[in-house]
Amino acid sequence: MLTMIDEMETAVSPNGSSNEPAAALWVCDACQVWWGSQNGPNREARHLLRLAEPNTTLFKWEDYRGWREQTATAHLCPECGHQAAHPRFSLMKQVNGRAAKTR
Repeated sequence: MLTMIDEMETAVSPNGSSNEPAAALWVCDACQVWWGSQNGPNREARHLLRLAEPNTTLFKWEDYRGWREQTATAHLCPECGHQAAHPRFSLMKQVNGRAAKTR
């Protein structure tokens, strides 16, 4: 299930129990590169790259800067170090069978 929240899209993952994004795609407003991150081992994370494929105006492959597993620094641009306010797309974990709150 995808839901629009401000400028972020969210999908729900059946695994996990926190309200941290299970996986996310980030875009730097300063230099326009993008990258991915995930919170621990999450097989569903690969589905986020499929969301990027048809959105070539948002995610140009020549601007892709890789994937990170360190969630503490996931919001920092790997190119210029600028902080992204929130991910562009996010795969959220469920809490007690419901989608976790994004705010």
